[in-house]
Amino acid sequence: MKKAGGVTKESKKVAKIKSFVNAKKSALQKVKKHTNESIIATNLQTGVLWNSKAGLKDILNHSVTTEELKTALQLSKNIDKFKFIRISPLGEGKDLFNPLDVINISKKRDRGIVQFNLYEVEIKGKTYYIKTAQNRKHGGYEELYTYTKKP
Repeated sequence: MKKAGGVTKESKKVAKIKSFVNAKKSALQKVKKHTNESIIATNLQTGVLWNSKAGLKDILNHSVTTEELKTALQLSKNIDKFKFIRISPLGEGKDLFNPLDVINISKKRDRGIVQFNLYEVEIKGKTYYIKTAQNRKHGGYEELYTYTKKP
């Protein structure tokens, strides 16, 4: 059914989805132009963040709203504000009797990931949990992996 203005709830939902898809495409285009670089950050467990295209793509692909996409692109600019919370071992929270989880952990290990480090950061008045993947390659750098908004 149409509302008084001629716009349905469904058409609003479709418009919102299209907007998100376009924002994600735009963000991924920015990543393509990004140069892989290491950022020295004494507040990180390893002291170095490998700010790579792959890490930025991981973060963007974990984003589910336009706001999260915008925040994701700001993370590497706020590294100095990251506050370490704890180490998150490889496989934490996974069912080690589930073959798919075991394969997923094995793939991460093959890519050189030895553990994840959990941080907290505040950006524009909102707090986020950031997970970095610590990699044994290239001296054990950390790379952005995923993030969530703190409830």
